[in-house]
Amino acid sequence: VGDAEALLQVGLCAQGPDSQLLTKLGAVPRSFGVQLGGADGSSAVKTGDVIGVSYDQAVFPVAVEVWHNGVRMAVPPARG
Repeated sequence: VGDAEALLQVGLCAQGPDSQLLTKLGAVPRSFGVQLGGADGSSAVKTGDVIGVSYDQAVFPVAVEVWHNGVRMAVPPARG
C-alpha cells in the first residue's frame, strides 16, 4: 500500500476459466472495472483509504459505481 507499483482493480466479470483471474479487468470480454495505483492507475491507494462499490441489477445494463474516499470514479459501462 502506498507503493507506486501497488495495484488494486475493482470491477466485475462473468465467470470464466481460472486463467482470467490473472488478467486485468477489461482485457477479456465480459469484464470491466477501474484500476487504482500502479503506473496506469487513476489514483494511489494509501493505508486508511476507503473503497466503495455498488452493483444495481435492477436496471439494464447493470449499474456499477466505485468510490475512492467518497469521490465517485469513472467506471466503463458494463458489457457482456
